[in-house]
Amino acid sequence: MRKKSNEITAIHVLLDSIDVTNSVVTIDAIATQTKIVAKIIEQKADYIIGLKGNQKNLEKHVRKLFDEADLSSRKVSKPIEEEMAHGRETKRAYHQILLPKDDAMREKWTGLHAVIMTIRTHQKKDGTNVTEKQYCISSLGKNARKSSPYVRGHWGIEL
Repeated sequence: MRKKSNEITAIHVLLDSIDVTNSVVTIDAIATQTKIVAKIIEQKADYIIGLKGNQKNLEKHVRKLFDEADLSSRKVSKPIEEEMAHGRETKRAYHQILLPKDDAMREKWTGLHAVIMTIRTHQKKDGTNVTEKQYCISSLGKNARKSSPYVRGHWGIEL
């Protein structure tokens, strides 16, 4: 009989069984675990991991960083993409900022260098606009042009 497992355990097993060297690993908020990010960095890969409510202090910290940031500053990488798909126009703005070198979260989260906020706006069938924000932590630097395809690709299945 097989022993039951949960998703977090399965992520560890999966990371142990595949070579992620020189890759960017993207995982939902379920993987926002210090041991998982440490394992990814240990395996010489980078990560972009979503935030939701499972790491309340981290998510609060990231939201505060963006609330206090001057998003028009040159210190914020911010590519924008627009597309027409599924009969609706969608606009995504990616905002990525480096964490200060003395930020306490860098010590707790192995390899953490930047935080990402994606603002997605689309029009519903009834004509109303919907805006959603998604936050991520990342071991990549400030270049959102490099990160945005990974963020976009990760959520592509949910279109």
